[in-house]
Amino acid sequence: MSSVISISQQSQELLNNNELIEILNGLSQSSTNNINSLSWTFKNKYFDVTTDFSSIENLKGLYPDWFDSFPISPTDMAKYIWLNQMDISSQGAHYFIGRFNGLVLLFYFLAQNNWHRIDRENLYSFIEWFLLHDFNKFVFKRPSIKSYALFIRATKLTDINLLLKEIGIDNFIQDVKEIHIDQTLKNAIDVLSGGEVTYNQWKDGGTFNFLTLDYGRYYVDYCQEYFSQYINHAHVLMRIMNESKDDLQRLGAKGKTDRAVLRILSGETIDNLIKEFSLKRDVAYELAEILKSKYQRYMLPLLQHDYLLSDESIDRVIERFNLPNDLHIRDKITFLVEHVSLSQNIELVRKSFNGDLQHISLEQLTIAINEIKQSAPVEVTMPDSDFYEQLGIPKTSRSIINSFVKTIRDAGLTYFVSLNGWRKSEYGFPLTSVSSIENTDPLDKHAYPIRFIVDWHVFKTHGDTITQREITHTSYRLINQLSLLHESHETCPAMYFAKANAKDIKNSGKRIEASVKSNWTRFIDNYEPFKAIGTQNQIDAILAASKPDNVLSFEEAQKIQGLQKIIKANEWQKYIADNELRDAYERAQRERTRVDFYLTGPENKSKKNWLIKYKSYLLQGETELPSEWITMLDEHLSDDTKDYIRSSEHSYLKTNSVSKIISAEIIEGCLYPTPHAFRHMWAEAVYRRFDGDVGWMIRSQFKHITMGMWLAYIRDKDNRDLNNHVQVAVKTSLLNNWLQNEGKEHAGRFHVFLRRLFKVSKLQKVESLHAVIENLAKIEITDIKANPWGFCLLRRTNKELAKCAEDGVPQRQNATPILCLGCHHNLTKSSNVDYIVFETMQHIALLSRNDLELFPLNILWSSYDLIKKAHKHISNLSPNNEVLKQYQTAMIAYEKLAKKENKNA
Repeated sequence: MSSVISISQQSQELLNNNELIEILNGLSQSSTNNINSLSWTFKNKYFDVTTDFSSIENLKGLYPDWFDSFPISPTDMAKYIWLNQMDISSQGAHYFIGRFNGLVLLFYFLAQNNWHRIDRENLYSFIEWFLLHDFNKFVFKRPSIKSYALFIRATKLTDINLLLKEIGIDNFIQDVKEIHIDQTLKNAIDVLSGGEVTYNQWKDGGTFNFLTLDYGRYYVDYCQEYFSQYINHAHVLMRIMNESKDDLQRLGAKGKTDRAVLRILSGETIDNLIKEFSLKRDVAYELAEILKSKYQRYMLPLLQHDYLLSDESIDRVIERFNLPNDLHIRDKITFLVEHVSLSQNIELVRKSFNGDLQHISLEQLTIAINEIKQSAPVEVTMPDSDFYEQLGIPKTSRSIINSFVKTIRDAGLTYFVSLNGWRKSEYGFPLTSVSSIENTDPLDKHAYPIRFIVDWHVFKTHGDTITQREITHTSYRLINQLSLLHESHETCPAMYFAKANAKDIKNSGKRIEASVKSNWTRFIDNYEPFKAIGTQNQIDAILAASKPDNVLSFEEAQKIQGLQKIIKANEWQKYIADNELRDAYERAQRERTRVDFYLTGPENKSKKNWLIKYKSYLLQGETELPSEWITMLDEHLSDDTKDYIRSSEHSYLKTNSVSKIISAEIIEGCLYPTPHAFRHMWAEAVYRRFDGDVGWMIRSQFKHITMGMWLAYIRDKDNRDLNNHVQVAVKTSLLNNWLQNEGKEHAGRFHVFLRRLFKVSKLQKVESLHAVIENLAKIEITDIKANPWGFCLLRRTNKELAKCAEDGVPQRQNATPILCLGCHHNLTKSSNVDYIVFETMQHIALLSRNDLELFPLNILWSSYDLIKKAHKHISNLSPNNEVLKQYQTAMIAYEKLAKKENKNA
């Protein structure tokens, strides 16, 4: 691949011949462009497009040896190719931009790898890279794979090959035919999708969506919070509705009284319902009292149970039994209290009173739980109609109550999917497939004495064979909570209802596909941190409008004051300063209309026959489509696609296949929740589970992912392929975060390496920064491992220097803070500080003893060495941390002793 292209003088002159100049002039129309200029502008009544070839010319500065090795400038080659393609193809704006961006990516790929041609050997590397990258002022990695339409629009290797052969370049695209490209695409699509999307599905409009952890974690956070906050309410409503038939019979109610039950529960006034449903007044009022009484009776024990698991309640248990208030003790007590309160796994719980809990019996804990439960400071209030309105529950024919319960179920399912990362077909197991066993892990059992198992199908790899998979305690809890939202039967899925005679009842694919995306719009509207940023944006907009005088009217000043009070009252200041959160908010708002449109099903009246309605708009200017959809379609559909819609018969526009292909063009580049996206997020979360940037929910839940769970995941070939891409994504995210924060809140020798790298490189151009980060993530950093005290980012060029290395080979299974904190490959973040402090407390205690001189120095050295390294890290990460004074005292004590003993030696 290192040989240089030969090209004759005659071929070079072709770039300035009259034919190319005529093409450029023909495309320019009202604009004036010079063929020797790097920037060309094309304007007409439909678009205004600029192609800036300096994007390719800049490669000379980044890769001078590669650029100069061509007898003809890559910039001029790109001009020649682009002009000839425009002469023989559509001249719509999307095509202009697509083909230009494709050429930039082609030359960028070659330059980055120091290659001079595309051949069969590097074809897969190019196609995979091309699918995952895009260009807009600079080359960047896409969050999702290109759609088929965009891929075809951006590059046509065989056409490029023919064009270059005409000017004497015979080996730029070498031995590559359409059959090779198709086969390579099939392989790439299979690998990048983890086997979940076929090449034909991709061609037919199937989309990829890698909802990255940096973006998707906010949705998971919302679903977890929404589910946890309102699951009790949903449980009570379902229980009351399931019993309502018997209640109505006892009352002798007739007519539409059953519909009145739903309306009463949704908070409507009884007098309105008496008139609407022609109910007997005495029966209606008695029914309302029964429902209210049941709500209070059923809700009270659920709220008491929630209180039992609160910090206040656990403090009372710990104080009552005189237990140490250590984190692992709190975790274990919380775990036991939950299971005793719910009468779950009692025999396994009975075996768990050992170690620090050996002086407590199950009976004693049960008595304590009952006493605390009875004194729980909880009140029960039945929500009114405003409650549902504030949650954004639509008034539909299914009733507000059914709609509300569906949102809760879907939020719980989404949370479960995010915690497990299975394929969408694998969640249809019944309750009988869930079991509990004693935890024999010598460390983990101290906090979580029971392990939880699901015996179910992994259809793609094991067919009908039952496979045992471990789940976390939180997943086990979710299964039980979701199972109470429906009446079940022997084969009914535990987490959602399906009729006993339903087709393919074991396969959960369609149900999970629908559930994980159903709360997306509600998330954008109701996620509290997003509300905070939206409120601040209102303030910023008012202030911006007042410039340049900065004079506010009385009404504007009052408006700002009111908005600031909202921010302060809700303690939203912490959200407003979060750059990653703001990026997620702005992306969600920017893509909202497209994603809403894409997620809206054909059963929606507005979406039905939408292509025919849009055709009517294109031809006649009239349509039944919402105005925001028209604006979105005009902006995101190419001119070629619009022409196709105008000229197509209605029968074609009604077909699902045509709708899917055009929808894929609309949703191109957007992020939204899918089961496959959660599989990516799950793997990414395992790598980043100790990273403060991923949020509390991820850190708290994914720290319980065991090595067995991870190994079971990675044994699956599809997951191994997916994991390779996830590793690159995680490494890129960590490096981008470091760069975005200019190294703040980072420490460790890898942090020092990055600081020197970016300082010495004196990099100023965005594309240069991205090039360095991509090179580090894909080539230099060969592996990544997350530890509670920081990340191990193993560098290719000096991995033999790893502190854990034996005979030059890193043994990262032996990682400990004392090894890692001084290692070349360690990157520590501020979120790791608490664990480092926890790990060093016993060493502080040792060096703070009054009888320190009784211990040999060689025993004390390891404690001193760890504290010294921890002091250096925490001084950078948390300079005001109180533990630094303890470190100083402990180090001084050791140094005095060492000095004294050396003097006496």
